[in-house]
Amino acid sequence: MSVSIVIVLILSLSIALFLAFRLFHAAQPYALIFNQNGEYRKIDLKIADTPKKRAYGLMHQKDLSENAGMLFVFSKPGKHTFWMKDTLIPLDMIILSPELQIVDIKTNLTPQSKEIIISHEISAYVIEVNGGYCDRNRIAIGDPVSLHLTRTLQ
Repeated sequence: MSVSIVIVLILSLSIALFLAFRLFHAAQPYALIFNQNGEYRKIDLKIADTPKKRAYGLMHQKDLSENAGMLFVFSKPGKHTFWMKDTLIPLDMIILSPELQIVDIKTNLTPQSKEIIISHEISAYVIEVNGGYCDRNRIAIGDPVSLHLTRTLQ
């Protein structure tokens, strides 16, 4: 095989790997939370959009990256309930209105607790993140959130 063919093959493979990597990362759902100091925080999301996924949530997970979380998507807005049974790490719950504004925050929830957690506000989404995340990032009730759940082709 000539050197020029090898170079073309290596370049083609490199381009294909770069495009696959870019496509994979573009598909990662995320949320942007804009705090009252004018800063924003990006949270990479796993999506819980079926009853089975919502019921399982982050159970049995031993750790969670600092800027990662799970988005619970509900078919109807309401006052949704949660618990921490079989959840091994402390969590914050960021409760969002249908208009994507934070209406409640539950902080540092106790792992493996069977206590029922309910927001008294109507919500359509909940984002779970590591316990203490909201305090560390100055996230508060009233902050707007932007969800980016699907890949856009450019």
